[in-house]
Amino acid sequence: MKSKLNALDRSMEKYKAIQEKQINAFETELMPDLESLNFERAAVFADLKNNLDHFSNLVHDEPDMELIVHYQTQLEEIMKIDELLKKRITQYKNELKRHMSDTSKSKIAFHGYKKSAGSTGLKSIYISG
Repeated sequence: MKSKLNALDRSMEKYKAIQEKQINAFETELMPDLESLNFERAAVFADLKNNLDHFSNLVHDEPDMELIVHYQTQLEEIMKIDELLKKRITQYKNELKRHMSDTSKSKIAFHGYKKSAGSTGLKSIYISG
């Protein structure tokens, strides 16, 4: 049965690689591209899910507790990292919201200073002739 599970092993390794890529993006990039990372992750997750479904069908017909425990342990590790990533993504989104709010407040304050200095916001054009 182990030979039938090579696809599941590859799917788990691909998923772990995506997790590592996302963690690395948060550590090394100022603004990670969450959309492309999530798109890539979704495709790998779909493959992993299909292979887990296949595994479930196999162990239903031929129960192998050693394999079940092996994959359960790997899935628990994957889920722990997913939880860490979820927290990091939430933190990142909150930082972006705070930054956008601060930028908006600065913009409003700047316009307030500009108006109080007598500016209408329009440029004057002088025509000589």
